[in-house]
Amino acid sequence: MLLVPQLLRAARLMRVPDDIVLSLHALVDIERAVYDLRAALFHVSTVPAAA
Repeated sequence: MLLVPQLLRAARLMRVPDDIVLSLHALVDIERAVYDLRAALFHVSTVPAAA
């Protein structure tokens, strides 16, 4: 997980606790992984079966 320096700086200026920022980043990463998995499953389900 890569924390964008500007986002981390903004969160600190707003006094958002680091654990909250890390949790939000983890949720975003999970959402991306679910999206990628869904796209991969859809692609696999539309590929014609080998005869």
